[in-house]
Amino acid sequence: MIQIVYAVGVLACVFHLANGLWTMGITWGVWTSPRAQAWALKLCAVIGLGLAAVSMSALYGMWAVGRGEALSRAVEVENRMYQTRIETGELQPNELKRSHVETRDQSTTN
Repeated sequence: MIQIVYAVGVLACVFHLANGLWTMGITWGVWTSPRAQAWALKLCAVIGLGLAAVSMSALYGMWAVGRGEALSRAVEVENRMYQTRIETGELQPNELKRSHVETRDQSTTN
């Protein structure tokens, strides 16, 4: 459910930005001729579609890290970073800073 709310909210923001850029150009007199407005419409559409793709990639990333092998890799990297910081003296050992996530394949349970 939260993924749907995220997607709708971010896509609405992206549309608002792209539409606002196009409208700003007309209001400020940056593109006044019909040809310039058509060019600007295409440019703002490309910007909007690019930002939409980036935002949906982030949503996919949030979904993918919580599943199976990606979760195992994330926990492994986190453990290496934690051990390195303990060895360099940046952190003191503290069990409360550890992730107690099972690293077995969870793709069948989700």
